[in-house]
Amino acid sequence: ILKSHVSGGGLSWRFDEMNVMAGPIRYGDLVVVFGRPEIGKTSFVISELMHWCTQMGADDKVIIFNNEEGGSKLVLRSYTVALNDTGAGISKLSDPRTKFLSALGGDKLLVYDNSALSTRDVERVCESIKPKVIVFNVLDKVLGFDKMSEVARVRQIAVWARDLGKKYNAVVVCVGQADASAEAEKYLYMNQYYGSKTGVPGEADLMIGLGCDPNEPDLRYFHLCKNKLSGGPKSDPARSHG
Repeated sequence: ILKSHVSGGGLSWRFDEMNVMAGPIRYGDLVVVFGRPEIGKTSFVISELMHWCTQMGADDKVIIFNNEEGGSKLVLRSYTVALNDTGAGISKLSDPRTKFLSALGGDKLLVYDNSALSTRDVERVCESIKPKVIVFNVLDKVLGFDKMSEVARVRQIAVWARDLGKKYNAVVVCVGQADASAEAEKYLYMNQYYGSKTGVPGEADLMIGLGCDPNEPDLRYFHLCKNKLSGGPKSDPARSHG
C-alpha cells in the first residue's frame, strides 16, 4: 500500500503546480475537472493526457469518450500538444502520425466519438480494450439511469464512473460544467458543479475548478476544491487545497 500510494507509482502532471498541490495521479483515482463553457477544461485535460501517455506502457490505452465537440478536433489538439506545434506546422510534416506515436511511446490514444454516448457503449468498449485512462467529455451527458430524477441520475453516473476505474484499475477523468454562479469567478467550489451539489463531488478523489476573471481573458485560475490524493515526493500538504 505504501509503495502504491505514497512512495511510488502514479503519473506526474505536465502542469508542475499540480505535482506540488496534488501529487501523482494513480490508477483507480477519479478526477473531476469543471468550469464554465470555453474556459479550457478539455485543453487542460488533453495536455495532461499526452504527458501521462509518455509514462505508460507501450500497450496501455487512453480512451476519450466524447459527446461534445467533434472528435477530430480532439485528435488534432492531441497532436499539437504531443508535437509541440501548431496545426499549420503539423500539416507540413511528411509523416505526422509516426512522429505522434513516437512522442507518446506507442499507439495509446483512442477517441470514441458519439453525441448519444450511453453507459452500455462505454462498458462495451472498455471491456474490449481494458484502458488505463478513461476520459469522459462530458460526464453529465452520458445516457443511462434514465428513470431517476436528474440529480439522482448524475450522482449514479458518477458512482458508475468510479466503479469503472476500480474494475479496470484505471484513472478516470470526468469533464463537467459549472453552474451559472461560477460565471466570471476565479476560484470555483464543489457546490458549483452543475446539476449535482454533492453527488459528483462526493465520488471524486480530486476536483479541479477552472475559473477566470473577465478583466484578464488570457489567465486561468485553478482551485483544488477537493483533494483526497495521497500526495507524492513533490507535494506540499499545506497547499493540498490550493
